[in-house]
Amino acid sequence: DEFFFQFVINIPYFAVLCWFVRKHSCNYALSYIVVIALQYFTLSYYLLRPMCAIMFIVLAIDSIIENRNKRGIIYTLSAATVHSSAIVFIIFFVVKRLKNIKRYPIYAVCVLAVSLFGRNIVMFILQNILGSSRFVYYLNANMTEGLSRYFIALLFLVIEWFIFLRLKDVDDADKTMLNMSMLGTAFLAFTPIIADFWRIAWYFEVVNCVLYPRALKRLAGQDRAIVIVSSYTVFLLYTFLFLLPGTNALPYYTYFS
Repeated sequence: DEFFFQFVINIPYFAVLCWFVRKHSCNYALSYIVVIALQYFTLSYYLLRPMCAIMFIVLAIDSIIENRNKRGIIYTLSAATVHSSAIVFIIFFVVKRLKNIKRYPIYAVCVLAVSLFGRNIVMFILQNILGSSRFVYYLNANMTEGLSRYFIALLFLVIEWFIFLRLKDVDDADKTMLNMSMLGTAFLAFTPIIADFWRIAWYFEVVNCVLYPRALKRLAGQDRAIVIVSSYTVFLLYTFLFLLPGTNALPYYTYFS
């Protein structure tokens, strides 16, 4: 029974994700809206191995936030045994050292320059890593999905960055997660070259489900209320008008249907 199989496989994934939200978020409802908007719910319908890998990555993120890097590396390697693409998360153990968020525009210019003018170099590197057959498969992937995820991730990063930039003191946990969001958005900038770069970025973008509510909490009362209501409205409209129809998620059936 394929429904029972999916149901059982996804129980640990959703259990870890809900535990992570409960531990680090300050607005559970908004966090779950972000989870849906970033497709961490709809993609669980059929991408079973990647979702299992993300489960370990979420545990790695929690370890990194608590400065338990060795445990984070173990979880990352465990994720890579489930899905090989998860090994890319190991890069973050270098990027996490970035502390000056004011330099983000410089990083953005560098990434965009490589994305726009280094296409042949990037394709050459990927072809040697993936092999010809897998490279051709990913090269022919649907670019619309990758670009849509890029603009959504960029929206999250810009809002979070502007909020934290105005603060005098940003705690280490928020800086760590902001660097993670930045790295995920950087990978998504390469979707015009290979659309399936979003499959790498989503190991980092999952952090937005707790970082975005934490960022909005730093706004003044009235401004926070306006942004939160706007976020609910925009994300729900996007989900029901574009995401669910576009991913063939409707009609929705569960194991109990």
